Amino acid sequence: MKTKNVSLLLGILLVFTACVDVDHTLGVSFIPSDEMMTVQVYKDSTIAVYTAAPDSMITSSSSYGLFGSMCYDPFGTVEVGTVFRMYPAMLEKNFGTNPSFVSARLRFTGSGNQAAADQVGIAQNVRVYSITKTMSDTLPYYNNSLKPAEVAELISQSGIIYNGGDTLSIALTPSFGNFLLTASAENLLTADNFYNFFKGFYIKTDPLPSNIKGGRINSFDYAAVYLELKYRHDGQDSTVYFLADQAGAHFNTFEHESLSRLQNLPPNAPKDTVYFEGLAGVKPSIDFAEIKTKLENLAASQGKDLQKLVIANAQIIIGVGTEQPDELNYFPSLLSFCYKYVSDDNYITYSPLKDVQLGTSGAMNRSTLEYSIEVTDYLINFLQGKRAYSNLLMMPIQKVPDAYGTNYYYYLDNVTYSRGMLRGTPNRAYNKPSVMFKMTYTFLQ
Repeated sequence: MKTKNVSLLLGILLVFTACVDVDHTLGVSFIPSDEMMTVQVYKDSTIAVYTAAPDSMITSSSSYGLFGSMCYDPFGTVEVGTVFRMYPAMLEKNFGTNPSFVSARLRFTGSGNQAAADQVGIAQNVRVYSITKTMSDTLPYYNNSLKPAEVAELISQSGIIYNGGDTLSIALTPSFGNFLLTASAENLLTADNFYNFFKGFYIKTDPLPSNIKGGRINSFDYAAVYLELKYRHDGQDSTVYFLADQAGAHFNTFEHESLSRLQNLPPNAPKDTVYFEGLAGVKPSIDFAEIKTKLENLAASQGKDLQKLVIANAQIIIGVGTEQPDELNYFPSLLSFCYKYVSDDNYITYSPLKDVQLGTSGAMNRSTLEYSIEVTDYLINFLQGKRAYSNLLMMPIQKVPDAYGTNYYYYLDNVTYSRGMLRGTPNRAYNKPSVMFKMTYTFLQ
């Protein structure tokens, strides 16, 4: 009879989990023996979802610089810029005797852009500033690491218009070119010496006027950037090139109006709709401590001990707040729960939950207009006290293949601008619950 009971349980569990990836660690330390058990499905569509904002987003890990701006209702404007350093391509040189400035141009090759089809070629005013911020190769940098006081003078000439093409050439001011020519032989001896002399560049565009919606975010590989400085000395013309510091310190900056416009947190009541915006914008937030409380109440209502709960599968299903195909294109392909980690040095990172099986889990189902995130292992570990974090953010995830294309790695996507509206609490305008916690479970006797 013991074997028959266990076989019956496994057969029932397979029926309930036939449409999801099976994790063979389900149930972890709970192994049934003599108990008779009833498999049940618990559904709760009253889970509170809020619109929250990440504290800071690490942006120094990307090899691509971003600059531009977007403006969409109800998010408002997001302004994007990039900060990087440059060093002389030929070190241990000098500018000769009495060098005189001829021209200086910052040139780079674009590697793509993010824009609606009718916004790809819009004109953007590009501005380049020098900075006073000293950067380190060993520290992380965030979307808000560049403070206004660290932005020095405008060093690009006026009238630099970019239409999103393959290349951009930015004429720099004579005053900046003359400043470079004051670099001493010691300043030009090593890259670090030059970084102490000139801290770096900050590139951005003017924001769109408030009455214009849309915009474009441009990207370029730091490896495709160089500075061309032409000058005369000792009666001859010379040209010196400077290269971007690819492996060292660089980062992108994001400024979002949505953080002040849309953020909604307890003790406010949850709203019918919650919003998410890519980069460092607002994100949906769920506190799993609330789910734990609901499961404690579930156990009590059945006269059971929560410690004897066996979870076969648990999901968070959240509905998309639009049916318009054009709007759906702005939603990320993958959403997952991320947790905030603060190191002993007070560095902040957001990372996808390792307990969540990413792949089909977290992908948008365009037929049902839902995201479904499988949280079985995380919930088990959280209930057992193995996970201290409960307040989680839903964030866009990037799927990156390995060199052979056989395995995939999942990272927080901090380079793609996405936006959308999710259904946060039950709303009669929709035929189904806005957010649902669904669990297949049983209790040991």
